[in-house]
Amino acid sequence: PIIQDFIELETTIKFDLTNVKELAALYDFESALLAPDTFDKPIRYGNRYKDDDLAKAFTCIKTLRSLAHNVIRPDSGMLEYYVGLFYHTLNLLRYFWIVDTGPKAKKRYVLLAAAMLQQKLTTCL
Repeated sequence: PIIQDFIELETTIKFDLTNVKELAALYDFESALLAPDTFDKPIRYGNRYKDDDLAKAFTCIKTLRSLAHNVIRPDSGMLEYYVGLFYHTLNLLRYFWIVDTGPKAKKRYVLLAAAMLQQKLTTCL
């Protein structure tokens, strides 16, 4: 399904194209991304840590989700999208370069994002 392409691109933007080591900044970023329950609800991110990587990633993901909404036209909000993000994020933990040789900050971010997605899904279901 095409939704998987959008999900894969979002996880690539978050985990491969950002080099942020501050876990608190990543928590704020991920919280902003998980705030909306529907695609048409605006995403707001304050970027209080003034991180350029996260600002660029946020702009890309905001645009990507708008495109996903236009292409997919989901009826059930973002639940299916968040489920896909959760499983794709968990899948990243299997990769050798993250688990064994990747930077600790990146591994922590993947774990944080998976935990936050799981929490979001628990409240949605």
